[in-house]
This record gives sequence, C-alpha cells and structure tokens, in this order.
Amino acid sequence: MLTMKSTPVALTAKRFPFARLLFWGVSLLVIILREPRFFTLPRFWAEEGTLHFAAAFSLPWYQTLFLPQFGYLNFWPNLAAILANLAPLEQAPLVTTLMALAAQMTPIILILWSRSPIWKGWLFRLAGVAVYLFAALTWETWLNTTCSYTIFGLITFLILLEETPSGAARRWIYRALLLLAGLTGTLSCFLTPFFAARAFFEKDKQRWLQTAILALCTLAHMVIIFSYRDQGNIGDRFNFIGFATLGATLAAQTFALLAAGLDQASAWGNQLYALTSQNPDQFQLLGRLFLAGEAVLLLLFSFNLPRMQRFLFLGSFATLLVLPVMFSAIPDKYSFMKTGFHQRTFMPPNVLMGWMLLFGLRLTRPQKSSTGAGSLARWACALALAAALFWGIQAYPRSWGGNAVWPDWKAEVETWRADPAYALRIQPEGWVIQLKTPEK
Repeated sequence: MLTMKSTPVALTAKRFPFARLLFWGVSLLVIILREPRFFTLPRFWAEEGTLHFAAAFSLPWYQTLFLPQFGYLNFWPNLAAILANLAPLEQAPLVTTLMALAAQMTPIILILWSRSPIWKGWLFRLAGVAVYLFAALTWETWLNTTCSYTIFGLITFLILLEETPSGAARRWIYRALLLLAGLTGTLSCFLTPFFAARAFFEKDKQRWLQTAILALCTLAHMVIIFSYRDQGNIGDRFNFIGFATLGATLAAQTFALLAAGLDQASAWGNQLYALTSQNPDQFQLLGRLFLAGEAVLLLLFSFNLPRMQRFLFLGSFATLLVLPVMFSAIPDKYSFMKTGFHQRTFMPPNVLMGWMLLFGLRLTRPQKSSTGAGSLARWACALALAAALFWGIQAYPRSWGGNAVWPDWKAEVETWRADPAYALRIQPEGWVIQLKTPEK
C-alpha cells in the first residue's frame, strides 16, 4: 500500500533521457524564485560581509583563503569573498550569492545523478530532493555562504550514505567535496567517526581514504582551535546541554514542526522557554519526558531500515543535532528551543530526519515490514513525511524577519566612495562592513 514502486517512473527516464536535467532545472527555479531579489538586489549576509569579504578586500588573497574566523576555518566563504573581490565592488554580493547557489545545488545533483541503489527510482529521487528543499526551515541558510557549511554537512552525509563509487572520476569528485566540506566549518568533521565505522565493517579501502580526508580536516580545525584557545569566545563554545533542554529543544525545533507547523510550534517553543524560569522543576520533568518519547519515535521511524542505514541515520542525526548546540557560542542554551530561531543549527538534522522518513517507506526489509511493528513504522513514516512536506511547503514562501528587507548595496557603495569612513549596511539589520584600504 505504501510501497514506492520505481518501475513506471524509471521508464519515463528511458523515454526522456534529459529527465535529470529537467528536474535539476526545476529545482534551480524553485530555489531562485523563492526570493529573486537575492539576484536582482544582491546582498551580503552577516559574517559573509563583515568578516569574509572585509578580509578579502583588505588582505592579499593568499592570506584570506585559509584565514580562520572565530577560531575555526570556513573555507567556502573565504573563497567566495576572494572571487567577489575580483568583481566590481557593486557586484560583489552577487558573486557570493552565486557561490552559495553552487553549494546549495550540489545535494540535488548528488541525488539526481546518484548511481547508488539506495536512490533507485525517479519518484524516490524527487522525493529526496523535495525533502531537502522543503522539510526544514531554511531562510537563514538560504543563498548565503555564511551558512554554506550546513549544506556541506548534508553533502558529507549523502556521500556517507552511498556505497563508494567504482568510477575514478566520481571517486575524485567525492574526495574533493569531502575536502571542501571538511575545511568549511566543523559540521562535516563531526561525521568522521561514521565514515571510519563504515570503512571498518565493510573493509573498504575507498571509504578509508574518505575517512582520512575528513580526519585530516578535523586535525586542522583542532590545531586552529588550540591556537585560538585564549582569544575571543573560544572557551565559551564548550558547554554541555542537559537532557531536559535537549528534549525540549528537539520537541520545539523538530517534532512540533512535524505535528503542527511553524506558527503553533513557535507558540509551544516560547511556552517551553518561559517555563525554564517560571517553573524549572516542571520544565526538567517535561523535557525528560519529551526526550524519552522522541527516542521511541526515532526508533520507530528507523525500524524498517537495514542495520547500517539505521546506524548512520540515527547516529548522524544525533551528532548533527547535539554537537553544534553544545559548541555554539550562544550562551543561553534554552534559547535554542525557540522555534524558527537558529535555523542554521537545525536545518541539517531536520533534513536528515526527512530522508530517514523517506527511506523508512521502502521495502528494504520485507521480513520486518510485513510484521505489525513494520507496518506501523511505515505508516508512521508516511504520516510524518507527509506532514513535514505539507508544513514545509506552506512555510516556504513566507518571509523571515531577518530576510524581509535589506539595503541597496549599490547605493551603499556609492555612499562609501564619497566617504570611505562610512560603514556599509548589509543584511540582517544592524550588520555593517567597515572596508579598509587594501594592503599593498
């Protein structure tokens, strides 16, 4: 009943050999048309402008390319800023937006052009793309290189999920993507143990090479963090998160969105946040109950997955949820339960959740799926996935507070040219770039 049969859709691909390009083009339009002003009135977003482009504007490119920010390396925004600095200043934000678009399209390409049997069938591939586009709140991460590290985290997971490719070209592409991902923030590096585990159990040389790439990137980040340990807020980034806080955060940022959508989830998240000060004991009890229930639901959603897939999905989901919250520079960990805020933190695990629900629909384990528990798990996955896509598509065209308006960059540049001491305004409101004379 809930089986996703791929044969009829697969026949369409044979009749229309450009199906991949068609679906890729539609996905590209969906991304662009969500907010065309990002291309007609391009802007810098937060650290993309104040840190990365400001550095690229004032320093030689070879000093900017591997320049750490906040104690870790974020390579993709550095590269985008260097390329943006080669363009006329008035067009610089368009360059970084195009770089963000390139990163954002990559997971779609990996799914549509995958040769792995895990993405067998066009209906399944299109559903995977739909999850990526709609199943999580993404306004903060949309088309800016500041948050491209979240996209690279998903790219890393997609490579982890697939079998290692047999073709040399695809192998090198995957290695290059892992190197870019590993050097662009620490998120992808958090998945290194799962690459090692899969390499160990499968005795796969190519997987060990992928693990080595991420391990070297992890080592590079550790060296940078250690060298910056006495500067800025590095010491404030390492904080444990309690079980109650984790349960309440997961409820507000993931499961409430599935159940009731953004508006109701936001109301519940605000109530949970208020409860932390109004009645801490009740919050502790409620948060722990939430965590227990969420663990049961996650086990149910993953029940029909093969053992290795279940390990990768559940382990990666927990890792990409917990570690970024623990290592965040935001001191008030309770604030993470405010639904809709900190989207860069929760987008990757929520997309992973959507993919897990999708994979839970497949009859990969017919001996289990035919049982009562297996049938229940498939129905649960179907309902949760339908809810995620329904609420996600509904929220997709809505403006987010930080994205609604921004200054005209060309007008800002004109003002700066008349007064080089002027701080150029960017998005979101209150953020500025202080451009310094380039070093000779």
